[in-house]
Amino acid sequence: MLRAPALVLAIWLANLVIAAPLAVFVLESIHSFTADSDYHQVLLEGFDTGWYWEFKTSRGALEETFSPSHVGIGAWLANLDRWWDGRVFLEEPMLVATGAVFVLLWLVVLGGVLEAMREGAPRPRLPTVLADGLGFFPRLLRIALLTGGGYYLIFRFTRWLFPRLHEMTIDLTSERQVLLYNLVAAALVVLLITLLRLVSDYAKISVIVERRRSALLAVVRGLGLVAGNPFRVLGIACFYGVVTVILFWVYSAVAPGVGDSTPLTILLAFGLSQVFLIAKQALRVAFLGSEVAFFEIHG
Repeated sequence: MLRAPALVLAIWLANLVIAAPLAVFVLESIHSFTADSDYHQVLLEGFDTGWYWEFKTSRGALEETFSPSHVGIGAWLANLDRWWDGRVFLEEPMLVATGAVFVLLWLVVLGGVLEAMREGAPRPRLPTVLADGLGFFPRLLRIALLTGGGYYLIFRFTRWLFPRLHEMTIDLTSERQVLLYNLVAAALVVLLITLLRLVSDYAKISVIVERRRSALLAVVRGLGLVAGNPFRVLGIACFYGVVTVILFWVYSAVAPGVGDSTPLTILLAFGLSQVFLIAKQALRVAFLGSEVAFFEIHG
């Protein structure tokens, strides 16, 4: 963040630009739903569950994603829950499409970001980052498609694993034992996702640092680096994971709740959420910088 503040802010702005049209659409839908009804006055006094369920069941797929849980830390916990059990892929295609757009935009700039993180690279400037990113984009896209197949296999494995685990533990009388089995299964899935994420990251870094042109060989290179240094690469990831959890904890402690609906608290909630997003992007860039440094030393 200290070395590339403009880069972090640009990534945050891209998030905001992608999300803003969807937010405006939902806002206009809420306005049209309440404009000629008694709910308009009711909602001025606070959140009403009767209005919420009537609105949710009478509107389209995008409006169905609107929920009182999307306040404070609840928004990220709700998203995590949807990603975890796969509902986001099966029930919310609009969000999946939006996520795909962001992934493509991220891949456009990622090559420039990684190039700027190299040892001895000049202070990153947005025009240079974009130019480098566009040059590396085709190769990074091919890597994303290759590793995307791995994510799909993990998703299918998860959809198979937890129903089978439920069948295996349905007759157990100890809730602690059931919880232990589920925690072990969840830890396995998280480990698989983390390892695949690391392979993908180091494959992309090999394209930048070693100027590889083959996406397949880059993935093999990333796999070899992770397999050869599992504790070191996982240690870096765990460190940033712990920092991220601390960031989430701090945000959950200070973010206003759903019952705080004055103009000042609404403005405060929005401002805090954007500070949180900027901090998340700063951590993402810092994590990439650490991975690039590790690759240059141990690769």
